[in-house]
Amino acid sequence: MTPRFPAGATGAVGLAALALLLNPAAALPEQAHLSLTRRVDELRLVWVSGTKGGDPTISYKQAGGAQQSVTGTSRTYTIDQLCAAPANEAANFEDPGQINTATMTGLVPGQRVWFTYGTTVDGYANSTAVPGLPANATSANIVILADMGRASASIDQLAHEVETTSVVLFPGDLSYAMGRKGLWADWFRMVEPVFKRVPLQTGCGNHDVLQLQGAERFWPPWGSYEFDSGTQGECGVPFQHLMAMDGGDSPSGERTINNNWTSLDLPGVAHVITLSTEHNFTQGSAQAKWLLSDLAAVNRTRTPWVLVQFHRPMYDSTFNALLPEEGATRAILEPVLEAGGADLVLTGHVHDYQSMHCRVYNGTCRSGAAPVGRPVMLVGGGGKTSGVRAWMDEPAWLAARTNGLGYARFQPRNGSVALWQWVFNTNGTVFDQHWIERPVHSAARAARAAGETDAPAADANPAALEAWRRARVAAWMRSERDTAGDLGSGLPVAEARAAAVKGAGMAAERGEIIDPTPLFDAWGL
Repeated sequence: MTPRFPAGATGAVGLAALALLLNPAAALPEQAHLSLTRRVDELRLVWVSGTKGGDPTISYKQAGGAQQSVTGTSRTYTIDQLCAAPANEAANFEDPGQINTATMTGLVPGQRVWFTYGTTVDGYANSTAVPGLPANATSANIVILADMGRASASIDQLAHEVETTSVVLFPGDLSYAMGRKGLWADWFRMVEPVFKRVPLQTGCGNHDVLQLQGAERFWPPWGSYEFDSGTQGECGVPFQHLMAMDGGDSPSGERTINNNWTSLDLPGVAHVITLSTEHNFTQGSAQAKWLLSDLAAVNRTRTPWVLVQFHRPMYDSTFNALLPEEGATRAILEPVLEAGGADLVLTGHVHDYQSMHCRVYNGTCRSGAAPVGRPVMLVGGGGKTSGVRAWMDEPAWLAARTNGLGYARFQPRNGSVALWQWVFNTNGTVFDQHWIERPVHSAARAARAAGETDAPAADANPAALEAWRRARVAAWMRSERDTAGDLGSGLPVAEARAAAVKGAGMAAERGEIIDPTPLFDAWGL
């Protein structure tokens, strides 16, 4: 075969192409998938080489720009790193090959990117074109799906939308490999046609990283964290090596299996937070402290929407909701997300789709002048059909639900309103569609309609709306709180205050000035 690569490629790219011509048996790059970084002008690519050795390189360019090349890093994992049977049994292990990572930098949002990638040993892939990062809110189309497995229908349908999709959010349970030979590689081969063109921002689910051994063991008393519901001895090793979430947010500052909470900005669109319900998120944990700091650092002018994804649900209308873990997850996370102003929560774990028609807090639809509650969408119908639970009676908050598989679209029209859809993966039919308004906007409108002259207009600048939201939430939380000095998440007051100060410091490092005092007020500090 004759390899294709960007015109004028020289150096490593040209030599690798020559090597492939001389050695046609060399394995071409495979399992490629893009992800975002915490810098808005970057795209990161991970791919696998069958032959170990050789420098991983990406050559890339944008329209009107010069061709650039960057050399990345490589890693792999061995059977000895897997923590238990059946994953660490020889019959179930397949060498993952050389896992390569490289980052394209200096990209201009809204401009198409062409790139080719490979190593100096295995050769280079054909040139790939991706639409590029969204330039503003009106051009963003965020796709969300979870609990996919190896059913290809969702990825096949999504392949028709790569030119219009900005990023795919995936709150956990990717391959369901569960210690079985070669299934992670099969899954990444299946999704490669989409995810080498659209960045994937994934959280972890119980079938990705469930950690019951070692220092990061998390086995809370509310249960449903059993060994047989998790990774079957993988303990997150394949997932963490094959994905490329940023490492700066982990306690160690490195890419380790305890690094599964992070955040990033889609400028002009949203601040996206990814949490892990498979790692400790309870009182005083590193993850809980980080979440407080991250929420405190959000700049609503830059990113008006705050989206939060994690695997295990807070709300569910199947009989799975009777398990204690949903109530525990809600009790721990909901007060913090409320105080921090999360606008939309995305979860999976239950293998179906469920949406809300109202702002919800503590199981109750909220309306009126208090900016309390937010929609929580369950998007676990990505492809896995086993373990589907029976429906309970419809709760008051339910907008729609179905066992029909597919994915969601979140399309902000501006900083206050977004279109939400659920699309069946069989034919692209839209099953559920409604508008979502940011809670602060709907509450401000209700307050002004009720004659509250101090309420800002719904179209006021984001900073004014956020200051008003914090003050109103502070008053509401004080009236609801039974125990003084408790944030609601169980975090001590001193830790919450320190986290808010850290968040303001993070913002200052980016050249943004955020006063943490309103957050102290909102959290009753």
